Amino acid sequence: MLSEYATVLFVPTAKELSKIFGIRETAREKGFEYAFFKNTPVVLTGIGKTNAAITASAFFGTYRPEKAILTGICGAYRASGLKIGETVSVVEDNFADEGSYDGFRLVSLAEKGMPLWEGGAVPFAPLDGFFNAVSNTVSLLPAENGLSEIYRAKTGAHVENMEGASFGLAAVKAGIRAFQLRAVSNYCGAMPEWNIASASSALRLAVESIL
Repeated sequence: MLSEYATVLFVPTAKELSKIFGIRETAREKGFEYAFFKNTPVVLTGIGKTNAAITASAFFGTYRPEKAILTGICGAYRASGLKIGETVSVVEDNFADEGSYDGFRLVSLAEKGMPLWEGGAVPFAPLDGFFNAVSNTVSLLPAENGLSEIYRAKTGAHVENMEGASFGLAAVKAGIRAFQLRAVSNYCGAMPEWNIASASSALRLAVESIL
């Protein structure tokens, strides 16, 4: 069934599937958990880099969608000027916390001569009508401003997520055209000021506009 669709949405968690799309029940096909929104499949990747890489690689090895759209909430760096509830099209995503950190300086694996990918930041195709954002994909979420600012300054990113670079790299290697649409639910670092409801509502409207 999933092979019939040219466009496939991907979302990290069941909570996002519920809050963004109002979907609580899913089905399974060949190990992939999915549902439908506006007659478009929405596949759960699982949270974080590892789950996103495994799910995306397996999916693109099984199906060949023309468009793969990763969506979900994200944090914004305060210096970006982005507002909570704002939706962005991520056009570059960095493996921001792969390397070493001595308490002052973050040194990437690429700077150590061991890049995860020779291309640097992982590219995504832009979506018209949205701010083109640079993102950091991280596993270690900073709950204080110092590390958050180190991440931001290292790459010049506007937002932060936990899956994008892994998903995008799987798409690049499989030759799949990938997009990433995110809505800001909080600020990174101390005092995050969460508003998941606002971000989810904005993201649903944004997804509807591109389908």
